[in-house]
Amino acid sequence: MRVVTRSAGVVIVAAIVFAGIWMLSRSQRAEQYGDAAATGGEASSAVETSETASATAAESVAASAEESPTEVTIDGQTYARSQEGLQSYLDYLDSVYDIRISVDQLDGSWEASIRGDEESVSASTYKVFVAVYLLNQIADGTLTYDSAVSGRNAEECLTSMIEVSDNDCALAFLNGLGRDAINQYFWDRGYSTATNLNVQESTGTTVTSVDDLTKLMSEIYDSTILSGSERDLLLSLMQKQVYREGIPAGSSGTVSDKVGFLNAYLNDTAIVETASGDYALSIISDGATWATLASITSAIEDIMYSS
Repeated sequence: MRVVTRSAGVVIVAAIVFAGIWMLSRSQRAEQYGDAAATGGEASSAVETSETASATAAESVAASAEESPTEVTIDGQTYARSQEGLQSYLDYLDSVYDIRISVDQLDGSWEASIRGDEESVSASTYKVFVAVYLLNQIADGTLTYDSAVSGRNAEECLTSMIEVSDNDCALAFLNGLGRDAINQYFWDRGYSTATNLNVQESTGTTVTSVDDLTKLMSEIYDSTILSGSERDLLLSLMQKQVYREGIPAGSSGTVSDKVGFLNAYLNDTAIVETASGDYALSIISDGATWATLASITSAIEDIMYSS
C-alpha cells in the first residue's frame, strides 16, 4: 500500500509540475507573440478600414454622378451634354435667329455648326486674317514692326487695328500687303473662297464664313498658322480688345477674340480657355444683340463643360 501511495503521490506531483510548466509556457508564449497578435489585429482593422474607404469612394462616385446630370435645360428645352446635344441646341438657334455659328473643342473632339460654310458679311472679324498675314511677314523678315503704315509703324497700327478695331490701319494694311495676296495665302492653306478680303458686290463688304473663322482660331491656338512671339502678341491684343459684350460676357474663361459690327450684323470670333476645357467659337448674326451672343456662349459652355 505504501508503494501504491508513493507512486500515486509521484504522479500527482508530476501532474502539478507539468501543469505549472504548461501555464508558464503559455504565459511566455503570450508575451513572445503578443506583438504579432496586436499586428494581426491592426491588419484586420486595416482591412476593415480599406473596405470602408472603398464603400465611401463608391458612394462618392455615385453622388458625383447624381450631381453631374447628363442633360441641361436651356430656354425651356432639354439637351444632352454631348456633341449631339450641342448640335441640337445650334439647330434650335437656327430656327429662332438669323445666325451662323461654328464651335470646335480645342482639347477634345466635339464640333458643331449651323450655316457654317455660308459666305457672310465679315465686318471687322476680317482684321484677324490681316493680322495673321502681317505677323507672318514680320516673322519671316519681309517686314518689321517698324515698317511705316498710315503714318505709324506696323506694331502701332496692328495694336490699334485689333484693340480698338481701327479701320484706317486695317485699310492701310490691306492696300499695302495686297488683298489678293492675303486671300491666296489663306486659300492655299485650306480656307474656303467664302473668305474674301476683296469687297463683294453682293454685300458691299469683305466676306467670310464662321467655319473659316473657327478654323483660324483653332490654328492660332495650336500654333499651326502663327507661332512664337508673333502668336503671343496677337493673343495678348485680342484679350485686350475693348468690345467685350459678346462672347467674353458669356464665358467663364479667358477669351481672346475679335468682334465685328456693321449695320445689323454683330459678329464675334474667339479662342476661349476655361478651367474645364478650351474651344473656338465664331458667331455671325444679323439682327441679334450682344446679350444674345453672350447667352449663346454661356449655354454652349454649359452643354460642353458644366457639372
